[in-house]
Amino acid sequence: AFKLQRKCIVIDAPSLLGRYRDQAAENILKLFKQIAADPDKPVLVINEINAFTDDHTSEHSDTKHTAMQLWTLVDKHSKDPDFLLIGTTNITKKMPHQLQSRFEGKTFFIENSFVDARLRAISFYMKKLHINTDGSCTDEFLKIFIEKLDVFSTRGLEALVNRAHLCSIIQNNSSRTTAISKENFEQAYQELIEERIQFWDFSEQ
Repeated sequence: AFKLQRKCIVIDAPSLLGRYRDQAAENILKLFKQIAADPDKPVLVINEINAFTDDHTSEHSDTKHTAMQLWTLVDKHSKDPDFLLIGTTNITKKMPHQLQSRFEGKTFFIENSFVDARLRAISFYMKKLHINTDGSCTDEFLKIFIEKLDVFSTRGLEALVNRAHLCSIIQNNSSRTTAISKENFEQAYQELIEERIQFWDFSEQ
C-alpha cells in the first residue's frame, strides 16, 4: 500500500462473523462494495482469512455460505486492476480448494521469528498477564526451549504463554498464580503441537 501510495484498510475476519445465518456472507459483501466504491481504491487486508472457511464442508456451519461468497467476490473483482486484496493466515483447517487455487502462485511465506525475537515476544505476553518464570526455567532450558519454537508464529507464541499460564493455574489450583514453570511450558508446547495445526499446503490439491 505504501509503495502504491494508497491507503490500507485492515479487517480481522473474525470480526465479520455474525450471530445469525448468512450474516458473515452479508458483511463480506458490504465490505467488498465499500472498497470498490471508494475513489481512493484502498488496499484491503483481511487478517485470519481462514475464519471465513473453517468447517466449510459442514452442512450445519455458516462458513459454507461465507466461503462461497468470498471466492465469488474474489472472482468478480479479479479483473479490476485497481482492486488489491491481501489475505493473511497462520493456519488453515481444510481450506477449500476453490479458494486456495485463487491464491496459488500469489502466496508468500514469512519466516517465523528468530530466537531473540521469540524470547522478546514471550516476555511481552507474560508481562501482559503479570506473570514470570520460576526457578526451574533456567537460561539453559529457555535457550533450548525457544529454539524448538520455530513452528510458532507470533500469535502462536501468545497462545503458548496463555496455555502455559492455564497449566500453572490448574497445577497450583489457584487463579492467582504468578509464575510459569518449566513443566508448564513443556506441557503447553506438547498440547499445542498435538492439535496438529495445518499450515497452507497447495501440494494436496
